[in-house]
Amino acid sequence: MPQTDNPSDEELMERYRDGDAGAFDALYGRHKGGVFRYFARQCGSRGIAEELFQDVWMNLIRARAAYTVQAKFTTYLY
Repeated sequence: MPQTDNPSDEELMERYRDGDAGAFDALYGRHKGGVFRYFARQCGSRGIAEELFQDVWMNLIRARAAYTVQAKFTTYLY
């Protein structure tokens, strides 16, 4: 897959799936704020939001080998 200066989330996730740890860093940097704010709004508890936030990223790490593009990455993430 050709690398671009501003790859899409889907391209980054495919790169991460294929072993590029830097692609994970880029995805995390793009989406950490939004994911945390989502949980904070839904839960009303910072502690619970932090636990759920960590669970989402750990699940993404565990499931990376099976990732295929079927929708936008944010649909997959949320």
